[in-house]
Amino acid sequence: MVASASKEAGKSVSCHLEQLPRLEDMDLPNFWAGEDLEELEGSEVQTHALRLREELPEDFAQLCEKLKKLTSSELESLSFASYQWAWSIYSSRVMSLSVSEGSPIFAIVPGLDMFNHSPRMPPGLFKLDCERNMVVMRAGVRLVAGEQVFINYAQPMFNSQMLQSFGFVLEEEALQSSQVTLSLQVSAAKLMLQKRLLDATDGGHEMLHSPASADFEGLQELIVRHTLTLQEPLPPAFLGMVRAQHLQGDALAHPSASASCLQGLQGPQAKEEMRALLLVSLLLEGKLQELRGGGELEDLRVLQSGSLSRARRLALLQRCGERRVLLAARAEAERLQLRCLQQALDRSTDYREKCEHCPDCQKAQTPWLHRLQAASGRLRAEVSSVASLSKSLFDRLEASHLMQACHLINLWVVGISPPTVPLETVQKLCMAPATWPESWMSPTLKAKNQPKVWEAEKSSEYLQIYVQKLQLWGSWLLAQWMHAEAVLVEELSAMGSEQVSLRQKYAWSLPTPEALEALQRRAPLLEVGAGKGYWASLLRERSVDILAFDSARPNPRFNPEAPEAVLEESKSTKFCEVLEGGVEAVQEHQAGRALVLMWPDWLGLGTYGLECLKAYEGKELILVGEWRTSTFGSYAPNISQHGQSFSLEFQKKVESDFCLVERIELPRWPLFLDCLQIFRRVQALMNLCSSLTGRRGPVWRRGRITTQERTSEDIADYLLSGENDYASFQEICKNFDPPADPQQIRAVIERCPDRFTVSRDTVTVVDAQRKEAITCMIKKLVVRDMAHVEIDPNKACEHIWQAAHYALKATPCRVAQILGSVAKATLTYPDEVGKGVYPANMPLALACLIDRMVYLARQRGSKLLEKALSPKLYDILLRRWVVGRIKGSQFLANMILLWERLGYFEAKDLEKCKESLSRPQL
Repeated sequence: MVASASKEAGKSVSCHLEQLPRLEDMDLPNFWAGEDLEELEGSEVQTHALRLREELPEDFAQLCEKLKKLTSSELESLSFASYQWAWSIYSSRVMSLSVSEGSPIFAIVPGLDMFNHSPRMPPGLFKLDCERNMVVMRAGVRLVAGEQVFINYAQPMFNSQMLQSFGFVLEEEALQSSQVTLSLQVSAAKLMLQKRLLDATDGGHEMLHSPASADFEGLQELIVRHTLTLQEPLPPAFLGMVRAQHLQGDALAHPSASASCLQGLQGPQAKEEMRALLLVSLLLEGKLQELRGGGELEDLRVLQSGSLSRARRLALLQRCGERRVLLAARAEAERLQLRCLQQALDRSTDYREKCEHCPDCQKAQTPWLHRLQAASGRLRAEVSSVASLSKSLFDRLEASHLMQACHLINLWVVGISPPTVPLETVQKLCMAPATWPESWMSPTLKAKNQPKVWEAEKSSEYLQIYVQKLQLWGSWLLAQWMHAEAVLVEELSAMGSEQVSLRQKYAWSLPTPEALEALQRRAPLLEVGAGKGYWASLLRERSVDILAFDSARPNPRFNPEAPEAVLEESKSTKFCEVLEGGVEAVQEHQAGRALVLMWPDWLGLGTYGLECLKAYEGKELILVGEWRTSTFGSYAPNISQHGQSFSLEFQKKVESDFCLVERIELPRWPLFLDCLQIFRRVQALMNLCSSLTGRRGPVWRRGRITTQERTSEDIADYLLSGENDYASFQEICKNFDPPADPQQIRAVIERCPDRFTVSRDTVTVVDAQRKEAITCMIKKLVVRDMAHVEIDPNKACEHIWQAAHYALKATPCRVAQILGSVAKATLTYPDEVGKGVYPANMPLALACLIDRMVYLARQRGSKLLEKALSPKLYDILLRRWVVGRIKGSQFLANMILLWERLGYFEAKDLEKCKESLSRPQL
């Protein structure tokens, strides 16, 4: 080929060579102009092309040297251009042909080398027929005359490889890829683990360099190139190698090390899992930053603009594909990070081992004193590792996840969990559902209770400090938790002291724009007990008419328990003008103003707030702080059950004389549930309603206005609150107080056909989340691991665990129905398992599933699932169970006895199960 390309003009060459493209038409990147190749900056394709530019002149020089000694003088006229052309033709068109005997030969087949590649075309066959001296091809699909014939390379071939080898790319997502090269320093033990990982995975990686010997001392280099695709953005081999690099000591030689690295490090190795995933994100972001251009949208805009050279168009297509793959890989890494964080926080909801009555724990105000003491030495010894992980978490994770972690770990330390506190109360701390513990999930959980102050572009100085502190504390506590599932008590105490200092400096509750707007709408205002006047200063910046008062010398008679520091707090610098005055200011300045009280009673004790209330005769009352309907209870001896902002007598007086008309949630410091509530005096509300409707006044109960008009959400909430997701019209109407009008309920339901279905007199709510939960639960019960002659507990465990979490998101009676259907399709003896049939030992798996579901439901303070399952226990577990024929009767008996001891289910239903197991069967 080189010789033919170098023939002088006029001399004949073969017909086939005349048909081959010229070098400038080949579009191989190593022959592109410099500005076109620069478009591939950051891509492995550019690296490969630049290397070839250096190697080809050297190869040509070596070839010429050999040809001078071995060939005639005719070949001495070879040019580098002819060599480049021949190299391009050979590298892009040569194919391996098998022969009956001996090694395969490499050849360029005229005609066949002109076929275009199509990954969608079924692969055909071709072979060398030596007798007829031809290549015979057989198509993989029936062809018709005039149809274009394609070739399928029938092996993993992505755009990057096709661009390097053939000079083209295809605009198909399945062909987009990006390559990441890991260069690792490994010990002999780590090298052995890394090689086991690579051997256990299929393709997607290429070993570029490995130590020559497996037996060496110190560290040597291991280099492996991994291919990332949209179908598999983070290949198991790639993730596994990064995880393995974080293992140390005995963990490297553990028999399950390679499996753990491929599936994910858990439990005590959670910190290594998180470090590995954070490192992966860092690597991917580095790759993305290396890519040239302003981003995917900019590249697409340029591509659509037209008037591009072919080389630049190919470069942009390749770059777009690589960026898309890297973005998908980064998103997957971030998803795994959040899953790792969620699993770590989920362990903070397991209270089975907490100390309930130990005097030392009660004195320390934590049920985990012994566990914390046992872990303190390890955490101090590993402080540098904790600090490193904390910094990575702070830098890489969104603030909401870290702030949420701060709240959850504080709850764990003091022992707060459902059912001691209602699940709905704990869920008020949910800022990031993606990392909220699964055991505290519910179908209606949304991150709507917390103001998203971490997302605000502009916020007050106090809010900025709040976000920074909780983010910092959360990263540090989370790093400690992932190291030892414990924290250092003295550091937690230091955080608590800093929190108090900040609240004393600014205000006990954090103002948000929404809260300030609500106050602004009710101006003019009178604030008594304004402290430093921080809220008042922000309101005055909004030109709100507010009078702020605070006592120059607080009177201990209102709260004898208040410490001197609290009584002296008002003497320091104010944020705005705060006039001197207390209860007497209410009497003198209340005319035409709404009264504002913020944390008037320290620790929820004293009479200051009550005295102010008695002196106030106005219509509207605005309160900021905790309220007894939403607190974490008395988790310590000096903490009031009704909250730490208002005395119990004050709250009862407010609820008897006023009605709540608006409630705004405020950002929370750890262990607090602050809110802003706006109340209106009952008589004022009755007068207002009478003037608007001509009726005597609205019906009001429990401090809230109620009406007979019910919305679709009211009806849906009722239907989703019980065992079933359906009820009769009569049951729905009776649920409301006062009972709803059936015609109004029917009209609301008929207006929402996509929300409710009606069959005769029964209404069923349509809930997509619950439907999806049931579907996911069923999928976990029909996976391949559950379809053998006998279920392997080790393989079924993870599926059962996940099915339980899905079940808690579904309607209890639907879950019971599904389990009943599974039981009916269960074999009564070990045999081959066909479609729609379950193995004979499936009841053992169902018993484990039921146990896990009830445990999680009880953690959330709910017994609805337990109530739905109880009458069906016998049918689900034992109706088709034959004692003696299937292994596991003793396990079932032990499980039923355990449920009896724990108080699960109805006694009569458990007795029926026990009788079945004790009854002899054939």
